[in-house]
Amino acid sequence: MEKELSKKISLFLAVLGTAILVIVFIHWSFTKSSITWYGWLAAFASASLAWVIYIKFVPKWMDFWGNADEYGDGKLNKETDVPRYTYIKIFSALTVFCVFTLLLIFFIRYTKGYAQTFSDSLAVWMETDARHYQDIAKEWYLSEGEWDRLVQLVFLPGYPLLIKAAVFIIHDYYKAGFIVSVLSYATSGCMLYKLMRLDFTHSEAMRAIKYLCIMPASFFFAGPMSESLFLLMSISCIYCIRTKKWVLGCFFGGYASFTRSLGITLIVPLIFELVNEICRNNTRLLKKSYIIKNSISVLLIPTGFAMYCVINYMVSGDFLKFMEYQSRHWSQNPGWFFNTASYQTELIVGNWGENYKIIAGLWAPNVLMIFSALVLMIFAVKKLRPGYTAWFIAYFIVAIGATWLLSAPRYLAGFAALPVAAAVVTCNKKADTVMTICCISLNIIYLYTFSVRWYVW
Repeated sequence: MEKELSKKISLFLAVLGTAILVIVFIHWSFTKSSITWYGWLAAFASASLAWVIYIKFVPKWMDFWGNADEYGDGKLNKETDVPRYTYIKIFSALTVFCVFTLLLIFFIRYTKGYAQTFSDSLAVWMETDARHYQDIAKEWYLSEGEWDRLVQLVFLPGYPLLIKAAVFIIHDYYKAGFIVSVLSYATSGCMLYKLMRLDFTHSEAMRAIKYLCIMPASFFFAGPMSESLFLLMSISCIYCIRTKKWVLGCFFGGYASFTRSLGITLIVPLIFELVNEICRNNTRLLKKSYIIKNSISVLLIPTGFAMYCVINYMVSGDFLKFMEYQSRHWSQNPGWFFNTASYQTELIVGNWGENYKIIAGLWAPNVLMIFSALVLMIFAVKKLRPGYTAWFIAYFIVAIGATWLLSAPRYLAGFAALPVAAAVVTCNKKADTVMTICCISLNIIYLYTFSVRWYVW
């Protein structure tokens, strides 16, 4: 009887989701001011891939809540066979990866004629969002002054505050930014391994670490930007929730949303885990106080972002001032992810044969990463914990839906579940080899375009 009910609910959700996507897509097709046939095809392709993910996800979703016992209780029963010094090796390897990345950037710039020392070559990061974080760490947000400083209110304070704290020890803002990022990234690797071991073997966990390093745009983790800290907070949040440390996990989630607005999407996997836990335990035996405490803890995540909105008000008198700056300065407003695939494809075709730098550095990597992430998740859905897939859907819709998206590879590299997905779909040695070669090749090409400043942000 329960299985029949589950099938009916699954069918209802599948039909409902499909109907919503179809209606939204048709409305977009008829209301978009201008669109080419290839732009429409790109939009249709991305929407179709997302639909496949959703259709494959719904039965897993129902099973996750209906047959909760099959998904384990988050105990570290698989960590008993952790080889010695594993965490030291992971931490050291990721630290070396960051140093190697910075050296490779210096080498590329040197061979291209930039007569710089290694220290001077690090200044290339100041041509990115890193300079905004540096300014915020030094002088906080400004309520009046130059426009370029006012719009820095769109950058959340979680990362600059840690730079400020690190300066008390390092006494140099720029170096402090690198130190915070490298330490956060190296620690993220250790936390990802711990998270993977709740469900997978040592070899699968180490494969996830590998993909964390070689995913296109992973070089951003070495720079003085917020990606590494956001990654650490996100993984720590999920791990703590999986191991029943709800308050601590939600604190990490709150700091993630205080670091990047995409941290709010962590609410999705947490709700999935909370419902799973309630379903796995007899609700009559599970204390109401426990359920209430964990439910309230989830509110820490939007609280982190709410604190950022309060800062907006204190600086500008408007809780949502950052949205105005995003729109006026960066032309970014909420939109549909398939619209992004459409206009980015049109920009590739429109610049073809005229501006190869902007195609190779900006539009092509964006489109390639969007479709690669969707295809990867199609193969990973049935092997991933449903909460991770739900998180991907929410994260992807928000991150890729921006009306003027410049950094799809960077945003998706900072999504913790992608290396997990890559690890679970490459159990076959041949698949792992192909995926590894593709990731390394694309990452090196993308690193090159960044090093010579071909519109990579």
